Amino acid sequence: MGILKKIKAAFQKQSAQPINPNNQDVRIKVYDAYGREFLITKDEWGKNILPQKLSQVWDSPDELYAVIVSALEDGLENAVVDASARLLKIDREYERSYAVRAIVLMSIGRLDEAQALLEKYVDEFGATGVILTNLAKVYDKQGDHEKAEKTLWQSIEIDPNQDSGLGWLMVLQHEKGGEAGYLNALKRAAAIKGSWRPQLWLARNALEKQRLEEALRYYEHILSLATDQPDALMAISGDLGNKGYLEEMRKLIAPLYSPERHGLLPGLNLLQGYLQTRNYEAGEQLLKALFQLNRPDFGEHLMFYSDEFEKLRNEMVSPVEEEAVAAAGELTMVQFEMPIWLYGMRNPSWMLDERQRLTRIAFLGLANISLNDADAPRLQRENELGRLTRSIPFFLLEQFLFSTDSNPSALMPVMPGVGAAVITEPWPFETFANAIPEETRFVVAGAVEGDNAGYEISLEVWDVALKEKVHKIGKRTSPEEHGQAVLELKDKLMDYFVAARLMQKSREPAFSLPLSAELLNMYLITLGQSFTLSLLENEMTRRELLWGERNIMTDFLRLAAETEGAQAPKIMLLSAMAKNKNSGSELYKEFKATVLTLLDTEKEKTSPFYKLSPLGYKVYELEEAFTERKRELLETEDVRYRQWLESL
Repeated sequence: MGILKKIKAAFQKQSAQPINPNNQDVRIKVYDAYGREFLITKDEWGKNILPQKLSQVWDSPDELYAVIVSALEDGLENAVVDASARLLKIDREYERSYAVRAIVLMSIGRLDEAQALLEKYVDEFGATGVILTNLAKVYDKQGDHEKAEKTLWQSIEIDPNQDSGLGWLMVLQHEKGGEAGYLNALKRAAAIKGSWRPQLWLARNALEKQRLEEALRYYEHILSLATDQPDALMAISGDLGNKGYLEEMRKLIAPLYSPERHGLLPGLNLLQGYLQTRNYEAGEQLLKALFQLNRPDFGEHLMFYSDEFEKLRNEMVSPVEEEAVAAAGELTMVQFEMPIWLYGMRNPSWMLDERQRLTRIAFLGLANISLNDADAPRLQRENELGRLTRSIPFFLLEQFLFSTDSNPSALMPVMPGVGAAVITEPWPFETFANAIPEETRFVVAGAVEGDNAGYEISLEVWDVALKEKVHKIGKRTSPEEHGQAVLELKDKLMDYFVAARLMQKSREPAFSLPLSAELLNMYLITLGQSFTLSLLENEMTRRELLWGERNIMTDFLRLAAETEGAQAPKIMLLSAMAKNKNSGSELYKEFKATVLTLLDTEKEKTSPFYKLSPLGYKVYELEEAFTERKRELLETEDVRYRQWLESL
């Protein structure tokens, strides 16, 4: 599929979508502050949501105009009749307010009123291309086609670069005179001083006739006049890309293109060009800039290119993995005594209570015995089972830490310089005995095994003094419900230690996770991913060995947005952004708007996330917000918290 066709398909998806042949149940895509997509019926939008939006911007001409235009695109002209009249009263950009009011009147069949309004504008302010084009549309709807065409030509002579008017005129000329008539009209329009849009059409025709040099001359003329016009860059990049002139496209467009000035669409054409030429480095650099535009309506398209460039990188840098493994240090066990999502947060020990903790329990990284083709620790890219070998011990650590009086820790096998290691057989006692913390009484180890049909999770409790297994539990589960299975195993494990009078449960467990099965699955995924980011932050792995980093960060955001009542996912998101920045990446900047939305909407001032908010403002270098929030929170009597706050 050609580049321009891809862009058109993406663009059309932003408008109302009929879902049945009679167009009686039209759905409109909307996005919330976290970029989540929702489909609502056109009727619901027009009756319930659009009136609220209009009310919110009733006194703001720019915003009111934008809402009216959006409503017209969605076919809701009847809902903005009063709004267009309001805009006419308050807007000092008279051309747009007169034009949009006339379009609304035309759309509801009040042609005489539309004509009178546009003619009034011409009498008071003079003719413009936009006004005359809309006046021509009125004449055409009234049946006076000769007058409509004459007025349309007048509009082009005033402004030959208006998209709507020129497009309509070219259709009329093609109907009357075929290709010759169409080209003659284009050349007449192109002769008008300051014109560049007719040249776009002439260049396209030249490309169709395989006259590249002629097209390039047109493009050079266009870019000398219309460098700041997004649709000029989009059309040039799309037409050249469709014809396979990718190097010519890059030379013309890449040096001029600015996402902030030209918007997202020309950038998508460039991305497609980079993809077709397998230039993943340039593509990834451009992607970073495009993601920072914060356009959730194009999120799906950007993630498509992100994944494709990731595949290219995968194909082209595999020797780096071999080099890293060859240079790796010996397998080492890394110890964690806090939830993985508290690392990277300047050691917020104030979040952990100071009660006396008794039984010391170590949770070991699990074995993936599905990998029975290897008998040594190995490098493994992120996948479901690989993450589970790490996320289950981290989950047990935090649950025992917050919900019992035990003294838990987690130990993970790591190959320094490479990353997390995966063992293929459960740990023998002799192997982990020297790695566990002093005074450890029990070790919880185990294994995962499975495929797309299902997982088997087993956990075994070792008594360190006896050097033998004293308890074993397991659970068979589907991949879709493994989160719930892990939750059940956690409860059984706690019951064992409580029944043996080795620990007590808290009456009100902190950071409980009342999540659905799907969200529990996501939570476990993000625990494993948070560990990966910690390794990167501490230079125990290399960025070129990290696959799907943007997808990882998106997972954190999605979970935080989906679990409004839970603190841990939001803290884990903030931790991920801090780790990403600390590791030297700039990916965290792409998530600035949504992270700040979460921070600013947290209203419970005693919540851990609210108390961590100064760190979030510090990550994004918002010194004013940081200083104000810090001053507010320094009033606390918690000495440990004040010390942490001052350390920022």
